[in-house]
Amino acid sequence: MNMLRKFALVSALFGGLAFGTGASAGPLPTYNIVVGNGAAATAYFVGFSAGDTDNVSVVAGLANFFVNQSTPVGTSAALGAFGNGVEIEFAMTDLSVPNTFFSGAGTRNCASDCNVHANVTLNIADIVGLSAGSYAYAATLPVGTVFVGFEDRAGRQSDFDYNDLVFAVVNARPLNQVPEPASLALLGTGLLLLARSRRKRS
Repeated sequence: MNMLRKFALVSALFGGLAFGTGASAGPLPTYNIVVGNGAAATAYFVGFSAGDTDNVSVVAGLANFFVNQSTPVGTSAALGAFGNGVEIEFAMTDLSVPNTFFSGAGTRNCASDCNVHANVTLNIADIVGLSAGSYAYAATLPVGTVFVGFEDRAGRQSDFDYNDLVFAVVNARPLNQVPEPASLALLGTGLLLLARSRRKRS
């Protein structure tokens, strides 16, 4: 088996384990956090696609500023001023289950499943399944707007589409796309297998 085939096989294995199979996309293997830029940050409700009722808060800050089932698209909330590079950590609570999930690393969510539950991105197209009206509204926001999409269910109950409560933050930026430990372990295992097979061939 040539080196290219071996790499393709390991890549397929890694992709299947890291991103899941079937209808569910699987949890994100990496994450970003939202950080301030020194100015007053404002959040805008973009939309949702969920049966559960969810709300979102700033950890140690503004509480329950959006509720997915009742907040109109375009509603704004003043989050306050955050220093340049200071994290704005969000907590989303699923009131139907109940469960609370945090933005950032999956290790913040180990009370339920240790997965990443917030998709933080500059591109609204990275969050699928919203209404046409939500995407049209998102397109009116300034360049550099950060979009945050939360997943409201844990583990096997989750579809990991990250569209259960979606909002935008102006005067902030995403930071730290860091691989989760499980993804790093899978990648490391794949690289070790490649090195081992190459050594046997020599």
